[in-house]
Amino acid sequence: MDSKRYLVILNANAGSSNTPLLEERIRAGLGEDEGASVFVVRCKDPQQARKTASAAARTGRFDALVIAGGDGSHHHLLDAVADTGLPLGVIPLGTANDLAANFDIKGGQVEAACAVIRAGRTVNLDLIQVGKKCFATGGGLGVPARVAMGVHEMRGRSRAFRLLMRLAGHYIYPIVTLFTLLFTRKLHERYEVVTDRGKRCEIDGYAALLMNFRSLGKHFQAAPSAKQSDGLLDVVLVERRGPRGLARLRFMWTVFHISRGTHMGRSDVHHLRARKLTISAPQGASACIADGELMAVANTLSIKVRKQALSLLVPAVHADRVAKTGFAASQSRVA
Repeated sequence: MDSKRYLVILNANAGSSNTPLLEERIRAGLGEDEGASVFVVRCKDPQQARKTASAAARTGRFDALVIAGGDGSHHHLLDAVADTGLPLGVIPLGTANDLAANFDIKGGQVEAACAVIRAGRTVNLDLIQVGKKCFATGGGLGVPARVAMGVHEMRGRSRAFRLLMRLAGHYIYPIVTLFTLLFTRKLHERYEVVTDRGKRCEIDGYAALLMNFRSLGKHFQAAPSAKQSDGLLDVVLVERRGPRGLARLRFMWTVFHISRGTHMGRSDVHHLRARKLTISAPQGASACIADGELMAVANTLSIKVRKQALSLLVPAVHADRVAKTGFAASQSRVA
């Protein structure tokens, strides 16, 4: 008999949350018929989900907290479970599902995701704290923020766009990226980055990517050398280079290279790694997104790594890989 206790937070607004029998599939997948205790809470807003997660972490009554939703769903729970040791399981139901995809947990495959959770294998991941909020995967300022916020805005106001999202799935992000590059009048702004080791980089640029994982939105290999448990944040800056008429074309070519992970070493790409840093936009407040959600709108952001603060339930192959290799990457050179 399985005596484990799972608290499942189901995002009632996630793409496939209203699929018939979804809750029954989750209960069966987590072994309720075999003796496990499965408690399902449907949450319609982040505040409710956060309060539920906080209570679970505080009481210690559960063997795992499970979030059924997209990247935004787990994003709002990170502050509640960080450094508590309560394992987080993910049943991906969103559009990009970056966190799950990085560990080969496929979107919409409820039973497979539940099997991963029941197996109980975990890895400890870094979380990146921006101000007082945490994120797990990646994001940034500039074009990435414009794209993510554009998707959110159009999804909220256009039924036709919601239909396009259902048809395009995670390809909606490269589609909106292309339209942003082609039709946004001004894309560049000033960025100033200073790390805790005194490394400084100032550019007039199109993007400042903040990466804990290698990929962003499935289609962009933004930080090919990033390791999510090494205590370091990868910062990738894309500078505006060339004559006015050609600078954007050059940037579009760089975006193509980012999609392939071949952009490192290009003259318009700068790469820093740090445990702590500040990033400023002197021209005015700039939006920062991560895990597909808005983190802050500010002139200056203070960012730090909370090393291995999240216990995540993952497939055995990933847990075994970590057990064999350890976290040697934490000895990497820091900017």
